[in-house]
Amino acid sequence: MTPIGNLIFTPILTLFLFISTIIFLTEIIGIPNHIFIFALEKISDVWIYSIHLSSNKWLISFKIQYLLLLIIPIIYLASRIIGSSFSPKVKVGTLFLLILSTFSLLSIKINNNKHTIFSPRGKLTIKIVGKKLILKDKGALSCGNVISWIDYTLLSELSKNYGSRSINKIIMTRLNKTQIDAILHLKEICQIEEVDSSRVTKNALYNEFIEKLEVKS
Repeated sequence: MTPIGNLIFTPILTLFLFISTIIFLTEIIGIPNHIFIFALEKISDVWIYSIHLSSNKWLISFKIQYLLLLIIPIIYLASRIIGSSFSPKVKVGTLFLLILSTFSLLSIKINNNKHTIFSPRGKLTIKIVGKKLILKDKGALSCGNVISWIDYTLLSELSKNYGSRSINKIIMTRLNKTQIDAILHLKEICQIEEVDSSRVTKNALYNEFIEKLEVKS
């Protein structure tokens, strides 16, 4: 959807900047500019309306292809060795060492099935269990700027390490108003199958959370 988004966004942004410039100049000169302000508000309304037509289901995430980044320099080194002026024995020996080193690097397995992200107030564990992506919050969603932390840290980690923003389960170990806002925000921008709040103390705040969660669902 990126090409279509650019086609829609570019003319709107151009008009927005053009009219904003006119408003700025008219404010300096002291000329009435009510009509330009009205036009700017309408342009903003059109853009906001266009954004609401979109869906996070249109987004496609890709994992970083470390294997490709590894193969490119290896192929380059191999071609340099073959085209060098070394003797055939040296070439064969060097290529053998290069191949051996390559397989050694490929045999190193990085465990992406579980890792932890930290925030100013705690941590959040991400793990894969039976092909299901499970998040366990241990205070990370309690930080003051939790919405920004989700948008720029958590979602980036999910896309980079797991190639997906679909969450099968979120396990809550505690609950406060900030965490409620965080979960509701995640429900808006991600596909979440289940929110496990069985470990949370059952009180008025918990009941409020369940009600809001049902509304979002």
